[in-house]
Amino acid sequence: MADNQPFPPEDDGLGDLNRELYERGATPRHVHHSDLAPRSEEVKRDWGSRSAPAKSLHHRHFFSLSVLSKVFVAAAAFFILSLVAAGFLLFRGSNIVSNTNIDINLTGPLTVKSGGDFDLGIAVTNKNRTDLETADLVINFPAGTRDPLDVGKDLSRFRRSLGEIKSGQTKVEGIQAILFGQEKTKLEIEILLEYRLRGSDAIFEKSKIYEVQVAYSPVSINFDVPETVNAGREIELGIEVLSNSPTVLSDLVLAVVWPPGFVPKRSSIIPTGNNQTAIWQLGDFPPGGRRTITVVGELVGQDAELKSFQVRVGLLKSGSPDELAVIYTDTVKTIQVERPFVGLAMTVNDSSASEPSANLGQTVQTVIDWGNNLPVPVTNGTVSLSLKGQALRESSVTVQNGAYSSTEDVIVWDQVSVPALARLDPGDRGTLQASFASLPFSAGSSIRNPYIDLVLTFRGERQEAGRQGELVETVIKKTLKLSAAFQAAGAALYYNGPFANTGPLPPKVDTPTTYTIVWQLATGGNDVREAQMFATVPRGVRFMGEAAPATEKLVYDATNRILTWEAGYLPAGSRGEPRSREVAFQVEFIPSANQTGNEANLLENIRAVSIDTFTGEAINRALSNLTTILSTDANFNASNGIIVQ
Repeated sequence: MADNQPFPPEDDGLGDLNRELYERGATPRHVHHSDLAPRSEEVKRDWGSRSAPAKSLHHRHFFSLSVLSKVFVAAAAFFILSLVAAGFLLFRGSNIVSNTNIDINLTGPLTVKSGGDFDLGIAVTNKNRTDLETADLVINFPAGTRDPLDVGKDLSRFRRSLGEIKSGQTKVEGIQAILFGQEKTKLEIEILLEYRLRGSDAIFEKSKIYEVQVAYSPVSINFDVPETVNAGREIELGIEVLSNSPTVLSDLVLAVVWPPGFVPKRSSIIPTGNNQTAIWQLGDFPPGGRRTITVVGELVGQDAELKSFQVRVGLLKSGSPDELAVIYTDTVKTIQVERPFVGLAMTVNDSSASEPSANLGQTVQTVIDWGNNLPVPVTNGTVSLSLKGQALRESSVTVQNGAYSSTEDVIVWDQVSVPALARLDPGDRGTLQASFASLPFSAGSSIRNPYIDLVLTFRGERQEAGRQGELVETVIKKTLKLSAAFQAAGAALYYNGPFANTGPLPPKVDTPTTYTIVWQLATGGNDVREAQMFATVPRGVRFMGEAAPATEKLVYDATNRILTWEAGYLPAGSRGEPRSREVAFQVEFIPSANQTGNEANLLENIRAVSIDTFTGEAINRALSNLTTILSTDANFNASNGIIVQ
C-alpha cells in the first residue's frame, strides 16, 4: 500500500497538506483568518532614489560589453564630434585661409618685341573670410630683362608692397619691363603673392606663371658664307650685326661656333674664346648700330661632307668667358666640302654667299678663281659667266682678258685671251675678273624683287691614258638679289603742316616756340618690314605727344630721349614706284642764353631702318639733323632760324 501512495508519508505539515489535496474524501483543513485589517499605502509614481541603482546597472552593463563593441561606440562618438567641429569651422570659423580663394588675374600682351616695352596688369582678389596682412607682390623676370627707367640696369626680381587685402577686396597693380629674348621663344614671368595672417609670423605664398612670346629679335645677323668650298682652300666669312631696337643694347656679345675642320687664320677684329667658339665683345649698341666682322680661315673635310657654322648674339653668362646666358638671335649656315676635278670659286662684291645682294644701280665686282685638282693635265679650258635677269644693265659689263656677248649675255675666257687655260697642269691656279651693274631704280618700272642669275662654268679635256679627251666640267650658280630702294626724309616746318605753331620767329631765349616735324618713309622694287625711324630729342626740346595721322605709332623714351616711329610693313608700288608713308608731330623748343646767335638742333641722330623682304638684308639710312633753319618751309626766312635775346 505504501508503494502506491503518490507521496511518501511525512512527519511535518507538508504530509497532511498533500493528503488533503490528493486523497479522495479528505476533509479540508480549517484556515484561520487574521483579525488584522490591511493598511492603505500610496504608491509613488517616480523612481526617486532608485535611479542611482539603475545607473549603476547601466555602468556595469557597459563594462560587460566586448572589446569590439567598445571600439565601435568610441568611433561613433568621435565621428559625431568631428561633424560638430567641421560644421563649426565651416559656418563660424574666421581664421581659415585657402589659396584657392585667392585669385591672381593677369592682363598683358601675348607677344612682345624683344627690346620693347612690356606692360602687365595684376589684379589680386581675396575671397577668404579672413584679411591678408602685409601682402607683397614679387615678380621674377627671365634673364636679360632690363629696367624701363634705366635700360642699362638688369631687372631680375621686382617687389611691391600691397599692404592689407581685406576679405572680398581686389587690389590692382601694373608693372613695366623691357624683355629680351630669342625670336619665337616663350618667356616665363612668375608672379608671387606673399602674405601673413593675423597673429602669425609665417609667410604664405601663391604663385602664377605668365607666358609671353618674343615676336621679333632686337638684333639681326647677316652671315655670308659660300654654299660650297674646295677642301683645304681659304674661305672668307662675313658677319654683320645690326640693331633693330629703339633703345641701347648693353654688353652685346657675338659668338661663333666653328665646325670641326675649320681653322680661323685672321679676323678684322681679334676675338676671345676657345678653339670651338670665338667671342667678340660688341659692347653697347645704339639704335640702328651696325658692326661688321670678317673672318678668313681654311676648311678641310671629306668630299661632300657638310660643315655648319652657328652664329649667336646675346649676353654672356656671369662668370663664363664663352657661354651665353641670353640669346637674342642666332643663325646656322652650312657649307658643303667638295673636291671637283677643276675647282671654281666666285665672289660677288667680296661675298662668297650663294645669294649675295647689292643696291639697285650699284656696280658689282666679280672675282673668279680656278684650279686643277686632278693628278693629270686638263687642256682646252674655257670659263664662261652667264648673266641673266631683267635688272641687268648690259652696257655696264666690263671684262679683263675676255669677251662679252650682249646677244647671249655671256662673258667668255678661253685659251686665246688667257693662254694659261690652254693647258692646266696638276695644281695650276688662276684668277679672272669682271664687273657689271643693275638698272637704277626708276618710277614706273614694272620690276618687282629684281635679281640677276649668275652661272659660272669651266669646261676642259682630261689628259689621262684610257680617258684621253674626256670632258671635265664644273658649274657654280649664284643669284644676285637687288635691294629695295628704301628712302627716308625729314623736314622741320613752322608755317606749313597739319599743326598750328606758336611762339616767336626767330626763336627767343627762354621763350617757347613750337615746330612741326614731318617724317617720310618709302620703298620701291621690294617690300620692307619692321620699318622704323628714330631720333634723339636734344635738351631744351620737348616732344608734344600728338601724331598726324593719329593711326601712326610714335613712341617716346623719356629716359634716353629717343623718339621712334614704328611704321612696320611698307609695300612697294605695283609698278615699281615708291609707295610712301609719313607722319607729322610737334616739338617745343625753349632756347638757352648760350645759344644766342646760333641755330639749334630740333632733332639729332636721325636714322631709318628696315628689313628687305626679298633679300632678307637689313637696310639702314642716316639723315641730317633737323635745325631751326627751316629750309623746306616755303614761307620761312633763313634769318628767322638764328636765336635772339
